[in-house]
Amino acid sequence: MLFSNFLSTFGSADVLTIDKIIIQYFNNLFGGNGWGNYLLCLIGMVLTILLVGIIGFEREYQGHNAGLRTHLLVGLGSCIIMIVSIYSIGYREDSNMETMRLAAQVVSGIGFLGAGVIIQTGTAVKGLTTAATLWFSMSIGLACGSGNLFIGITGAILGICCLVCFVPLEKLANRSNPIIVLIMPLDSKNIYKDIIEIAERNNIVVKNTDTSIVQFKQNDSLRIMVRLGRTNKKILDSYVRELSEYVYPLSIKVY
Repeated sequence: MLFSNFLSTFGSADVLTIDKIIIQYFNNLFGGNGWGNYLLCLIGMVLTILLVGIIGFEREYQGHNAGLRTHLLVGLGSCIIMIVSIYSIGYREDSNMETMRLAAQVVSGIGFLGAGVIIQTGTAVKGLTTAATLWFSMSIGLACGSGNLFIGITGAILGICCLVCFVPLEKLANRSNPIIVLIMPLDSKNIYKDIIEIAERNNIVVKNTDTSIVQFKQNDSLRIMVRLGRTNKKILDSYVRELSEYVYPLSIKVY
């Protein structure tokens, strides 16, 4: 009975939260003439810039296409849309559906922008984390724009922890999926076919590959990163040895 009462009141509009207290305070500020409410909107936008800016800086620092400015514009734009939906469309006492219409469109519309940063090269897919951070930045903007400042701050802190602090844990999980980096002459032919055929002979699954042009001993060379499926050291050593014998790499390293 107690648990059912908790569920019935948890999502109720009558539940008093810290953010509602803050909103009421600013609404009554300066005699309730509207300037306090404007100040609250300004604080929400500035807070969005600060919180989303940390996420955007991390993406920029890692060298991703969607960096600081992209994340700032997504977060700030979402915040402004949330503010406009509240103060222009209006809020009805019996329902908040009208208020949430623009916010719902932002949630679905951000998917188009996220899809633009996802790149597939060969079997490798890049940009999934950046697409997720863009979507996450949108959620922070909506939270701050709706006056839920504490929710926005708490969510941003947890999101930044997931993005930065869990990197060592991710590397630990990936150790069972070794990565082989090959440096090949720029004019190498049929290299992908040879990599796959040698892997099949050793019963190894190639999960994805990534290619880039790098400088090796002052010459333009082809850098191929091959991520393998779970395998043991004996089979991995055999695969590396055959790669060295058949494709003649300039350099080969296992991570």
